[in-house]
Amino acid sequence: MTMTIKEVCEKFNLSPDTLRYYERAGVIPEVRRTKGGIRDYSQDDVNWVENGKT
Repeated sequence: MTMTIKEVCEKFNLSPDTLRYYERAGVIPEVRRTKGGIRDYSQDDVNWVENGKT
């Protein structure tokens, strides 16, 4: 199962900017992207977001 940034934002009530910041700051690992450049969150990525969310 993979999720888009929009789906992850809705799941955790975060803004896309916050998720992008988490990635830049190293709170979560760099998220894989589709050929079109869209972030493609794996279950592992979602777990990182869940554990890093304050």
